[in-house]
Amino acid sequence: MTAFEAAPTRTARTARAAETAVARTAAAGAADEPEPLVSLAPPNARPAPEPLDVDAARIVLVGSVLWFAAFLALLPFRSRLAGAGHEIWMWTCLAGGVLGLIGLPLAMRARAKARRDR
Repeated sequence: MTAFEAAPTRTARTARAAETAVARTAAAGAADEPEPLVSLAPPNARPAPEPLDVDAARIVLVGSVLWFAAFLALLPFRSRLAGAGHEIWMWTCLAGGVLGLIGLPLAMRARAKARRDR
C-alpha cells in the first residue's frame, strides 16, 4: 500500500463481511436460516421446548377480575390508605383491571386466529 492509498474503512470492511455472510448463506441453501454471529446457547444445550398452548383470553379475564376485586376490597379503606400515603395501591388495582379489559379483545382475537389455524 502506497502513501496515497487509504486503508479500508470500517464501513468497507463491514460491507465486505456482510457480502461474505450472504454468499455463505446462499451457498448453504435458501431454506436454511443464517447462522447467528454469536451463539448465546451453551455448546451442549438442549433444543428449546415447544411453547405451551394456553388460553390467554381466560388468563387476561381472570387477572382483570382479580384486579377489580382488589380495587373494590380497598375502596372502603380509601381514607386510611390516603392517610398512610398508600392511596396509589387502590389506583394501581383499578389501572390493572382497566388495562386487562383493554387487552382482552387482543387476547380473544389471538385465540380466534389460533382456532382458525388448527
